[in-house]
Amino acid sequence: MRIVGVCGSLAAESSNLRLLRAIGESAGERAELHHATVLAELPLFSPEREGDGDPAVTAWRSAIAEADAIVIACPEYGHSLPGALKNGIDWLIGSGELYRKRVAITAAVRHPERGLRALAALRTTLGAVDARVVWNAPILEDDAAAIQALLARLFDDGDTKPAVLYDFPISGNAWKVRTLLRRLERPFRIEWIDLLTSAQRQPSFLAKSPAGQVPVLELEDGTCLRDSSAILVTLAEHTALLPSGSARHDVLAWLSFEQSFLAKCVGRAIFHSVYPDAVSAAPALWDAWRREGTQGLKTLDRHLRGRSFVVGESFTIADIALFAYSHRAELGGFDLAPLPELRGWLARVRDEPGVRPMEHAPEAQQRE
Repeated sequence: MRIVGVCGSLAAESSNLRLLRAIGESAGERAELHHATVLAELPLFSPEREGDGDPAVTAWRSAIAEADAIVIACPEYGHSLPGALKNGIDWLIGSGELYRKRVAITAAVRHPERGLRALAALRTTLGAVDARVVWNAPILEDDAAAIQALLARLFDDGDTKPAVLYDFPISGNAWKVRTLLRRLERPFRIEWIDLLTSAQRQPSFLAKSPAGQVPVLELEDGTCLRDSSAILVTLAEHTALLPSGSARHDVLAWLSFEQSFLAKCVGRAIFHSVYPDAVSAAPALWDAWRREGTQGLKTLDRHLRGRSFVVGESFTIADIALFAYSHRAELGGFDLAPLPELRGWLARVRDEPGVRPMEHAPEAQQRE
């Protein structure tokens, strides 16, 4: 397997170059890692110039075209990616060498929260060339496990059968898993479990989910993952969607908050609104859930004041989890008009890659 390493730093001996070398050493005989070193030699991109005949442009395009996979180690400059790297990708937009090619993007960092803005900008730029980003997370110094995880994503040829998500059309908990799978570009198909006919109590499903609950994600090897929060954490490991250190604690704390105040309270109100005869409970209990749900939404609104996302300034699985029921809260009778910070955050999350409306489930049409 031919892997091409691209270092966004032009320094002769940068930490990102050392990271690329470590990745090559870890790959061992599984792959050859070739370094693309022409970024500094590329002319400035202009739409009027196609680059034909320029030796640096030709060498750059050939290196990317001949690669089976790409690893880009990208430092953060001015809260974004380095200009030389952006210029290099611009030269590939019209010629198509990165189209559907597997790309791992990372950054050598000493703190887990560094480099995220550069990777976010790089991820957006790579979307313009339809590259398949299979890894998107910084790597701490000497983190051998993360390097191995990155290589595993690169070596995955995508020929395995897709995972199966056992889902219910209006389940916010299942929507979270759908959204994360789409964000990670992992193939899956949906199999509906009709909760209104007690299909979740059938022995075949109870063997996958002893509690008879959706979602359940059946992986390619037959392993069944249960509980939406646990699935999010498992899938997001070693990605920027689940940061390390204190930020990781904050993400996990918000996942717990979401289950207590939104999934339990707002989610039940939405389900009752859509299927009023499906759930019976005393009026006093419904009143208590509405009060707790309203308090949860107000708490989230206060927390979001001055923030773009729930944890730090980057999109994480905490945003996916909290969005699932809050963006449909009005359907359950909750008033979002007095919550401007929450409404602004909802608009930002809607624009994130992988986020689709609840009713949009094309994966349910796929069949093996």
